[in-house]
Amino acid sequence: MDPGARRQLWKVILRLVRLGKSVVLTSHSMEECEALCSRLAIMVNGNLMCLGSLQHLKNRFGNGYTLTVRCDPDVQNSFIGTLEKDLPFAVLEDKHCSQMKFRISQKDAKLSDIFNVMHSAKMNSKIEDYSVSQTTLDDVSLHNVNLC
Repeated sequence: MDPGARRQLWKVILRLVRLGKSVVLTSHSMEECEALCSRLAIMVNGNLMCLGSLQHLKNRFGNGYTLTVRCDPDVQNSFIGTLEKDLPFAVLEDKHCSQMKFRISQKDAKLSDIFNVMHSAKMNSKIEDYSVSQTTLDDVSLHNVNLC
């Protein structure tokens, strides 16, 4: 299905849900599940492995948060040093040009701590921009092949 037709179908499904109708959807697309589902059942080889809300599955099987930081390559090492001191559990996963990506386990940090450190770094002009995002369903399914 082309992207335009897929979006139209998503709108129809969401309209039905808003009208109080139940919709059962089977899909391999985690993006589609995140956009449309309020509850999710994951099956592996025909066996029901887990059932719950999107947030429940992300909390139970997710690996926390992804911190994406953009800064001048000249100050990256300085910023990494600051981050190692203030958020020692942040693990550098990728570094390319002016962008770095860190993984932060949800059991190690509170969002308030992450945002406090990043706000301070931005105010001190060490970074240009940053974003914090939770694990996606794609991440959950890729890292947990045998759920439960």
